[in-house]
Amino acid sequence: GQATTNTYDFYLVKTDANGSTQWANTYGTSNMDIANAVDVLANGNYMICGYTINPGNVYYDYAVVTNSSGAVQWQQQFGSATADISYDGIGTVGSQTVMTGATYQTGDANVNFIKANAIGATNASAFLSLPGNQTAWAIKRTADGGYIVCGNSNSPTNGGYDIFLAKTDSNFNLTWQQHYGGVNNDYGYDVIESGSNFYVLGYYDTQTASALTVIKTDASGNALWTKHPARSFGDVGNSMIATSGGFMICGYTNTNDKANEMVMMKIDLNGDTIFTKHFGGSGNDAGFSIVPTSTGGFAMAGEYEKASNNEDMYVVRTDLSGNRSWGGKRPCHGRSV
Repeated sequence: GQATTNTYDFYLVKTDANGSTQWANTYGTSNMDIANAVDVLANGNYMICGYTINPGNVYYDYAVVTNSSGAVQWQQQFGSATADISYDGIGTVGSQTVMTGATYQTGDANVNFIKANAIGATNASAFLSLPGNQTAWAIKRTADGGYIVCGNSNSPTNGGYDIFLAKTDSNFNLTWQQHYGGVNNDYGYDVIESGSNFYVLGYYDTQTASALTVIKTDASGNALWTKHPARSFGDVGNSMIATSGGFMICGYTNTNDKANEMVMMKIDLNGDTIFTKHFGGSGNDAGFSIVPTSTGGFAMAGEYEKASNNEDMYVVRTDLSGNRSWGGKRPCHGRSV
């Protein structure tokens, strides 16, 4: 997440299995630094990625890699003098990192890729030169060694933005792209490869509310079905992982007595709901990331709104059935776990 010091810094906290803090550190430049994602590399190091805003309001991709104790191994900003923002990043072979998001080198937003080696030097960079605006919110390595990214695009469009899915080879050359959505703004926030299929998570805008959406595609991204596995409109899915018998989803939902609360949902392989759990307080709460835990169950990270209307990082751990084991808050913004 990010913590407020002079402006904003990257913030990384490690807890034990019971939620007790083992260490917590901030990282960043003298400018505003916003963290969007964290991943564990093959050597046990941690990679945090996001962006930094330099004087003149210029955005650069920014990444920090630490060792398992939180000590900086390298930190680097990447990109051009236009605007570049990383929204997701993953570890790859040899403790390399790949980040994606958007670059504005052409004037429009285009999905960008940056691959850095184990010491932070750029190994490769590319962007998808497509008409209109595209932004990637999630990236995964595919079984064939390439990458799949999920986000939103306004070209071609049914009206507003569509969910955007693109497959590349290992060198970020575009293999195919697909768009899904209705006549309003639709966004894709996560994607999973499962066998010869992809499962896309996001939401459709129905003009009156959002509808959490899961799309199953074939190996070329052609939609096989679209489901809205939610109890009501006003639900958004931000993160999805594979689990026994289906998928776990983390996001937020509208309720009758408040605006939003963190939601965890398990769906089967057909996109039908198995169970739904809610977490949070009396304010606006949201879940942005979910991971399996090493001892069974799941951990989610998001935000918890306080009475002062400020947000705390909110981490919740559950068992395999979504029953809360513990939850904790820290005075910062939470984005990834």
